[in-house]
Amino acid sequence: MRTRSYWFTILMWNVGLLALGCGKNDKPVALALEDAPPPMAQLPEKDPPIVPETPVVPEPEPKPVPTPTPLLKPLVIERPPIIPGVAMNLELAPFPRIAGAPVPIVPVVAQVPPVVDPKEKPEPKPLEKVVPKPLKPIEYPKKIDDKDVQAWLKDAVSNTDAQVRQASLGVVPQFGPDARKPSIEPLFKIVLTDPDPGVRMAALSLLSILGYEDKKEEQRAISAIRAVMTNAPAGSLLKAYAIKAIAVFGPAAASQNTVNTLTTALIDPSWETRLIATTALGAIAMPMPEDPKAAKAAKDAKDPEKKETKRPPMSSGSPVDPIQYDPKSPNPIALKAIIDTALKDPCASVRLEATQALLKAGPPVPVNPLEYAKCVELYVKPIAKLVDEKDDKGRVNTLREKNPNVQVWLLLVQVMYNSDLMKENVVKISGYIKHTEKNVRLNALNALSMIGVQAAPAINEIVDALQYDEPTIVVTAMQCIAALGKDGGAALPELQKIKAGSKDPKKPKDADKDWKPDESLRHIAEETIDYVTGKRKPGEPPVVEPKKDDKKDDKKDDKKDDKKDDKKDDKKDDKKDDKK
Repeated sequence: MRTRSYWFTILMWNVGLLALGCGKNDKPVALALEDAPPPMAQLPEKDPPIVPETPVVPEPEPKPVPTPTPLLKPLVIERPPIIPGVAMNLELAPFPRIAGAPVPIVPVVAQVPPVVDPKEKPEPKPLEKVVPKPLKPIEYPKKIDDKDVQAWLKDAVSNTDAQVRQASLGVVPQFGPDARKPSIEPLFKIVLTDPDPGVRMAALSLLSILGYEDKKEEQRAISAIRAVMTNAPAGSLLKAYAIKAIAVFGPAAASQNTVNTLTTALIDPSWETRLIATTALGAIAMPMPEDPKAAKAAKDAKDPEKKETKRPPMSSGSPVDPIQYDPKSPNPIALKAIIDTALKDPCASVRLEATQALLKAGPPVPVNPLEYAKCVELYVKPIAKLVDEKDDKGRVNTLREKNPNVQVWLLLVQVMYNSDLMKENVVKISGYIKHTEKNVRLNALNALSMIGVQAAPAINEIVDALQYDEPTIVVTAMQCIAALGKDGGAALPELQKIKAGSKDPKKPKDADKDWKPDESLRHIAEETIDYVTGKRKPGEPPVVEPKKDDKKDDKKDDKKDDKKDDKKDDKKDDKKDDKK
């Protein structure tokens, strides 16, 4: 009886399935399966459950990310050529980071040229015009959780729970540009009157990135943030947030009151607050950019008197410095505060940030070029006391900078103000290439890269740096050689060795069978040789032809992948046949 009932059950199950596949049944699959008798409990289920096919929804195309416009202008110092595959840390970070951070090595992607018969001369194809697709405007929501921006701002101002107020401020930016105007007054009120520091910090962040069409509103926001800076307790997180917020405004926040407030923050008991204050001083010391709307209006004006858009000259406000500075000059008040206070800070990170802030701002520009030597004395003399080994009387200089990383960048700042010290300081900087610390070596090589062709007296030390095992040191040294151009010819023998694979990483013990050495250093060495030999000039796009071995390896890999795919397909077909 058991055998008969078993075969009877299987027969009825197949009949039910056949009815589902062939009959015109409008009943859903799940309901039709319930009508069939269930299989016996002791029988194993061999067939997988039937899963209805779901339509494949194509993934949305990623929206292109707009390239952010740099807030800071490039340095006055000459830039080295950019080698493809090398990401150099030449743009100084807004916050002090030791310049010896590891440099990522990006392999160069080879472009495979089409195979052409040498007898046939291919006709040059016309360049195709690439028309960028118009970006779709972002649609911001009008309501979030059934509440518009006014309701969220009301919660941010008047809710009794501080956590709710802070969370409400986090929702406001999601409404987009339409939330800017209704947010200004509530944010002013929160920044100045809210009792919770966390809520005020969230409001400070929004107030700095809000964007202002009216300059009066912008100055009003700067004044509110400056008030928080002044009244916040020393060493508090609220004070640090206020300093960060005012740094976002850049040169627009440059005033005597702001510089005085930030100078007071340079003696804060917290080294992190002093570090952020140094960064903020460097940001507001940058030259004020021209207003594009005013420039366009002056250009279109018919009256010749209105075409002059010159701003009034700047003054340092000090009786020691009566020189008038060009409006395009870095702010002399902020520069003086950095040199007099931040460069003497007991924390090395603060002093390092001070050197980078001075490099980003650049040298002062007086209205009368003949007064440059006079105005730059106020910058050169304090820095000389930190750099020179002996004082004016020939004694050992006890004020000399002791940190080698800061010492390297001080030498570069000194050269920026006084180019007569170029050869002397290049030799001093090159001496740090053989330092025991890796970060110091990287700092020295980065500084020489920024000097460019005039760093030729250090070629021997730069070539010696190619002997180090650290890839970051080798890459930075090759960047220096590329910046030297034809003056870097002494490095060609070592570059040829690296191109041949002398610096390729060794195979680790636990490596896979398909392991291949990273050939990034080979490609970078090849590009550096092109710069030294004059085949390529700075700014030219690289064209790297693939090697024959690479083509063979690619074909082998493709064949292996095809075989693996064929085997997988065969196994799938065998499984389907077994189930049938």
